[in-house]
Formats: sequence, structure tokens, C-alpha cells
Amino acid sequence: MIRIDLISKLFLLALLMAFSNGFVSGQQKDPQTFEWAVCPNCPRPDIDTAILKKKNLVFGYLTVPENRHDTANKRKLRLSVAVLKNKGASPSALPIVILHGGPGGWIVGFLSIMHEELAKNRDIVFIDQRGCGTSEPDFSPEMNQEMLEVLAKDLSPSQEMEARVEIAVRSRKKLIERGIDLSAYNSKEIAADVNDLCKLLGYTSWDLWGASYGTRIALTMMRDFPQGIHSVILESPLPPNVRYFENIPGNFNQSLNKIFTKCGNDPTCKNSYPDLKKDFNEAIASLEKNPLVISMNDQKKFPDGKFVINAQDLLLAFQQAMYSKDLYPMLPLLIQQVKNRNESALRTFVENMTRGMSRLDYGLYYTVICKECMPFNNVKTFEKASADIFKGPSFYKDEFSICKIWNSLAPDSLDAQPVKSNIPVLILSGELDPLASPSGAELTQKNLVNSYLYTYQNIGHFVAGNGNSFDLIKRFLNDPSKEPDSIHFIKAANIPFAPKIHANTGISSLAPKLKVNGKNIIYNAWIGLISVFSLISLIICTRKFIAMKRGLPLQRKEGLFSGLGIINTILIILFLVSLVLLIFKTSRENYLLLGFGLPSSYSIILFIPYLIFAVYVIQLLIGMTGKNTDSGKKYLLYFLMQIPFILFIFYFHLFY
Repeated sequence: MIRIDLISKLFLLALLMAFSNGFVSGQQKDPQTFEWAVCPNCPRPDIDTAILKKKNLVFGYLTVPENRHDTANKRKLRLSVAVLKNKGASPSALPIVILHGGPGGWIVGFLSIMHEELAKNRDIVFIDQRGCGTSEPDFSPEMNQEMLEVLAKDLSPSQEMEARVEIAVRSRKKLIERGIDLSAYNSKEIAADVNDLCKLLGYTSWDLWGASYGTRIALTMMRDFPQGIHSVILESPLPPNVRYFENIPGNFNQSLNKIFTKCGNDPTCKNSYPDLKKDFNEAIASLEKNPLVISMNDQKKFPDGKFVINAQDLLLAFQQAMYSKDLYPMLPLLIQQVKNRNESALRTFVENMTRGMSRLDYGLYYTVICKECMPFNNVKTFEKASADIFKGPSFYKDEFSICKIWNSLAPDSLDAQPVKSNIPVLILSGELDPLASPSGAELTQKNLVNSYLYTYQNIGHFVAGNGNSFDLIKRFLNDPSKEPDSIHFIKAANIPFAPKIHANTGISSLAPKLKVNGKNIIYNAWIGLISVFSLISLIICTRKFIAMKRGLPLQRKEGLFSGLGIINTILIILFLVSLVLLIFKTSRENYLLLGFGLPSSYSIILFIPYLIFAVYVIQLLIGMTGKNTDSGKKYLLYFLMQIPFILFIFYFHLFY
């Protein structure tokens, strides 16, 4: 009897274990999966397969549940992945996972020189975060265009805020109607996605490289999934314990004042712009009284055919411009052009500024920041910090109002707590960053006991790739246990501020067309035709002029016409050669200058067309007084050969 009971118990235990295993298996019936993809059935089918093969870039899809904690939610998300495979026979270093910024940015399909350099001995892994780029779901791309159309109008800060809140209300409603669970789009879920990806790719250990919002994902992974993380790079960190929305006005004002100071300490800049801060304040004040209307050609992007630059638009544009060191040399020039109300010169600036609206998916952006960041920021603190800078960029103040309607979830105190870890971390910060300030980087370091902080002079939000940062990164990755450099404030050369510019829309239109490629073959052929006709004219006029000198039967006025023709063709060739050389010279110095015109010191070249046309007038008068039929035909032939040049000058309006 006892033996039977024992057997029965063992049998029941076996059944229980089998049931239990079956239940667990049932729970994991649809686990996270990864599959490789072959183009064109891949996240970026537009990339040439030959390029993919050359770069050794492969694509795949990670499938994850939308909500890992809600068993009733059966939605699956397919996330886009790219892996830049190591170029060696086998990797000799750990893979690096690149975490893009945003929230709402993208990275799959983008490669930099740094990525390719690092891929010599390791895999580089990219993932478009859920709701971003080519990953599912397609959140709310319509918001970008709607936001742009609001900015293009001349609205007061309160009117703009109301318009943007209305857009947010509509977009949020559409997302909910589509069945998207907004509670599942946050840093914690994104971190879990990345952790799953690393494991499914077969990695046992990996490095992380996060930039901007990507640093928050990296920090979340260090908190929630530390196993497997070998080392971390935090570029322009935005840690959870920094109230960066409150700090935006102060950080921007601090960065802008540093630019003013640096300009004042630079002889060239000070000579061109003696009081840059005063110019900036006057430019803002003038736009407050009388906004500047810029006519725009892209009717799809600008349905009203215009963009109205008001004071708040300029503040936002300059705050965004402070992100990149490439724009610092241009800031004094931009201030001058706004102050001078130069519409044609600012059109390119508006096009570049508004292009940035497509970098983020605003629906995902609000879903994350309104849950994780805004509850811990105070609008009164923002307003107080804005007092010294025209009430601050109202664009960011609007976020407080938008988040009131966007987020219905109670804040989680964990979202505002510092992340503590002993994982080796390299922190990179830019001295002029208007968002992730050096003080925020210092606060990040306090809780990371094995971290090294480096701040770069004359650098903004995009730190990597500047100065010696990439060498620093490589040294850190080779041995994260050692300090990669003993100098923690990396000095840089002075900012090469732009000189005074002679604004010319013809230069800004012509310069991009000088590059020899299929798209611009017409313009290159045009210049070639002018050169050929000029050389023919020079040969004909020279022969006629020499004939007159030899005493051959040639009328004096025909000789004068030929002599003037020689002068003019030489001037045309001189003008074309000088113009092309100066455009390329300016491009090497700072290609952004060509969006406005030529440096004032080079613009003397634009006086030559006046001389050429003055000679044309004299030649035309000589031709009109001629009675000799043969001479008249020769004059006509000469002027016909000048038509391509005349059209070229007037088409691009290449006058001073």
C-alpha cells in the first residue's frame, strides 16, 4: 500500500511538472524572435545591394510583444535591425550596439566613418527603436508636417501653443483608435527590446554606445539588464535625474553668451561684428515688431507659399543651431542677415531649419517625454529661467501644455532617479551643448563609480567625431578599465567665424550645380559651351585685329570691334575661371557660406559683368552703324556666340 502511494505521488508529481512545463511553454508560445532579411524585403530596400555587399551590412527583424506585462495584449511589433559585420574572418572585439537619439529618431541604414572603422574587428548593431524609423508601428508621421505649417505662420506664442495642442489631441486620438497601447512605448520597454536583440543574435557580452536620448536607454539597460554589458559610451548624456526641460532656457542662454564672448575675443569676428550680442537682441526685437516673410518654392511643404520668421522662430532656430559646431561660424552672419532683413539670403536658412522637423516622430517623442520627463519638470521654473532671453523658446514651453493632454499615466518615481552602476563608462560632453549641458554630464558621472568624463571645447550636442573623441573612444573600448586620457577638458582651435558676406542668390543657386554629376550635366555643359564660344570669339577677333595691324584692307571700326571683342572674351574667361575657383575656395573654407553668397573680399569679381556689358553696348553701337554687309554678318555671328554667357549671367543674376 505504501509502495502504491509512493508511485502514485511520483506519478502525480511528474504530471504536475509536465503541466507546469507545458504552461510555461504556453506562456512563451510566441517568444521574442529574430530573423535575417534579404533585400528588397528588408528595412531599407532603397540601398543598392552592391553597397550592402561591399560594406558587409545585413538587415533583420526583431519581433517582440508590444506590452510584455499585459497578457491580454497580443500585438507584436517588428523592429528593424542592421548589423555591420566585422570585416575580419572572426571578431576580435565585442559587438557594439548603437542607441539612437530622439525619442523618435532612427538609425537603421545610416553609417558613419566611425562605424566602418570600428567594424574592422567587431560587429556594429543598429536598431530603430519601437515606433521609430522603419520599425513598427508607424506612429504619427502626419504631425511633422502639421507642426511645420504652424511654425510657418505668424502666430503669437499663445496661438501657436493652442494650435500645437490641437494637433496633439487629434494625433493621440488616432493612435488610440488604431489600438496602439501608449503605455508600452517607454525607455524600459525599448531597453528590454535591445537586451532581447543582443541575446537572440547570440552575443554573450556587448558594449553600448548611446547618444542624446540613446544615453537614457543605455542607462536604463545598466539598471534593468546589467548582465552582458561590458562597457558603455554616453555621448551628450540625458540622465533621468536631470530636469533638462526646466534647464533649456538657461543652457541655451549660457551657450549663446559663450558664442558672443568668443566672437568678441576673435579679431576677425569682432571686426566684422563689433557687438554681436547687441545685434542679436536688435534682430529679435525687430522680428517681434515686424516678422519677416520669406517666400518659399516648395508648395507641398509650405502650402501658403511662405514662411513667416517671428521672434520665437528665430530663438528656436538658434537653439537648434547650437547643437552642431559646423553652424557656429555662421551664427554672426545669420544674425546680420536677419537684422538686415535679407529675405533672399535667409531662404536657404529656413529650408535647412525646417528640414530638421523630419528627424523625429513627434507622436513617439511625446509618448516618452510626457510620461518619463515632464512630470518632474516645472513650467514656473522654465518661465523663471527664460526671463533673460525674450521669455525663452516658446516651442519648449508648449511641451508642458501638450503633455497635460498626452499623458494619462501616473508618474513613476523611478523615472527621475539616478542610475548607479560600476560598469565602465565613457562620458562625452560638449561645452556649448544647449540641451545636455556639461553640468548634466557631471551629475551623471557622480553615480557611475567607474566612469571617465571628457568635455570638449567649442562643441555642442554632437560630440563624437570631433577633435580626438574617436581616438578616445577606441582607447576606451580596447581597455575600459583604464582612463583613456588624463586631460578631461579637451581644448580646440578658435571657431573660424564667417567674414562679412556679399549676399547673392545667384551664387547660392549656382554653387551646388558646379559639381560634375548626372543631375547637373546641363549646367556643366552650359559653362563648357560658354568657354568654347569664348575661345572661338577670341580666335576670330584676334585674327581680325592682327590683320588690321598688318595694313590689310580692314575698316577701322571693324578693327575696333575686334579689339573690344578680344578684351571682352578675355574678361569672360577671367570671370568664369575666377568665379569657379572662388566658389571652390569658399567651399573649402566653409561650404555653408555659399548658401548666402561670397565673402565680401571675393565679391569684387561680380563687378566684371558690368564691364563686359559696357563693352557689349559699345560693340553693339559699332555694329548698328556698319553698312558693310559682310561686317554685319560677322558682328551678328559674334553676338550670337555671346548669348549663352548673357543668359548665364541673367539666369543666375551674377551682378554685384
